[in-house]
Amino acid sequence: MTTQGNVKGLDELGNQVLWSSLGQQVMMQWEKNYMHVTVDALRILSTDRVLEIGFGLAYSASHIQSFKPKSHTIIECDQETLQRAREFADVHEGVKIVSGVWQQTLHTLDTFDCVFFDDYPLPELLTDSVDFSRSCNRQRYVAICIEMC
Repeated sequence: MTTQGNVKGLDELGNQVLWSSLGQQVMMQWEKNYMHVTVDALRILSTDRVLEIGFGLAYSASHIQSFKPKSHTIIECDQETLQRAREFADVHEGVKIVSGVWQQTLHTLDTFDCVFFDDYPLPELLTDSVDFSRSCNRQRYVAICIEMC
């Protein structure tokens, strides 16, 4: 599954923003420093295999690449953002782009030493058959990882 609604644009101050199909801000330029600090907390080594869930405006991906990891796999579900992620992969060694949502693609991937997950809820994925109202995406991610062990 992929979505087709994200649009890269500018806010009223001229800063980069990623907008969802519903007109919500998915990622904003002020988050860049936050992304760098959270990536730093992973303490990525050149021998690490890194999984990143979501590409956004490439703030975290660019910083992950500054550590020159052995591999860097990015799962992205938005068509417009996928195109930018593929362009990013073309100029960065060891970057692999996986199209789809992590809930459906994670089980097809190898193991990783580090995982960077800055989630954003996608209304397109909400269903009546599953009640996730009391859990966040990180909790669902951990539950799926435990099932795979």
